[in-house]
Amino acid sequence: MNKAVKSTLSLVIICAGMALLIALANMITAPIIKKNEQAKGNAALLQVMPEGEGFEQLNLSTYELPKTVEEAYKETTGKGYVLKLRTAGYGADFVIMCGVKADGTVSGAVCLSSNETLGEEKTYGDKLKDANLDTIDAIDTVAGITKTTLAYKNAVKDALNAKIVLDGGSVDLRTEEEILQDNLKASLPGAISFEKVFIVEVIDESIDAIYKENNGKGFVLIIGEEFIAVNGEGTCISEVEDTVKTLVENTVSIISATTTVDIDLTTYTNLPQELVWAKKTATGNYIVQVKGDGFSIHNEYGKDHEYILVNLSITKEGKVIDCYTYSHKETSGIGDVCTDEKFYSQFDGKTENDLPSLNEIPDLSGDEPAYTKQDAVKDVLDDYVDVIGGATITTRGYVKAVVSAFEVVKVLEGGQN
Repeated sequence: MNKAVKSTLSLVIICAGMALLIALANMITAPIIKKNEQAKGNAALLQVMPEGEGFEQLNLSTYELPKTVEEAYKETTGKGYVLKLRTAGYGADFVIMCGVKADGTVSGAVCLSSNETLGEEKTYGDKLKDANLDTIDAIDTVAGITKTTLAYKNAVKDALNAKIVLDGGSVDLRTEEEILQDNLKASLPGAISFEKVFIVEVIDESIDAIYKENNGKGFVLIIGEEFIAVNGEGTCISEVEDTVKTLVENTVSIISATTTVDIDLTTYTNLPQELVWAKKTATGNYIVQVKGDGFSIHNEYGKDHEYILVNLSITKEGKVIDCYTYSHKETSGIGDVCTDEKFYSQFDGKTENDLPSLNEIPDLSGDEPAYTKQDAVKDVLDDYVDVIGGATITTRGYVKAVVSAFEVVKVLEGGQN
């Protein structure tokens, strides 16, 4: 056997041996880790519900509980429940034990284990004691570690909801998007799924939103709390007043007939650097995509460094018709709130007079980390918009993008060309 073959065989044997050792180590340590976690859990039962006299573990297969709930224990004298929850903050396997008293308030909450980095999860449970479903949302997260403390608070909220289910009640565990889609489907027979229409024409202000069925079955328009369906032929099929039928049918006709052309940006000067592309409708409105330098751009420890891309439709007079977040790389659970309709819809109907000018928005350049300037940024933005909690830098980038869109329209209209 030559040296090359011997060397290869030796390497294979060494690798196989190392793999075997790792597997054996996992076999030995896994039960120990699980046993330690169980021991902590048993101690935590009394830690989060010290008045408990005994606990009975429940079979969760008979309940529809929040996904974070891993185990549930009923206090044997009726004092409430203790729930073990597994969630994710900055890291995975964030394990929390939470006690919920019979009156629906938190008796205590502790972190059993986590991969978080700053240690706030060790004491944040104290802030949640005595909270209930009516008060827990008002409890502040901790600035700088919003993701960790938000995950903690949401897990405890799941425990409060789980208590209702364990008592025989019911809780709607659907997300807001799932509830919306279910209401849309119920309004239009045969509908499978919907997407929100990006509105580029001025329509009646009473119409809050328009959704298009993805398989061509029609539209659903939302007016207040009403879901009004228009079929694929453009006929309103919901039982509403004739004036409302006429309104929704005319609106669908307008948005279905919209045409746009791309604008050659090379023929313009002084366009804001935030502009990505621009289009114009046959009726003279503008559609633009602009970029905002959010936290992803300014995070010195991040790896993505991508802009928030915002799409807006704006009248030639400079009033926002519609706005939505096209893409982003903001922090999950914090800055990604910029994709929520509640956030971006606040810019609908805005003009440049309703937002700060680019000169008013604090600059984040320089050697000082961006996050140290958050308070100064928030002081400016609070007067104009709802700032995303824990994501001031994200909000700043978004507002900058929207403000730059007004500048784009002025240039395209010839005001600064």
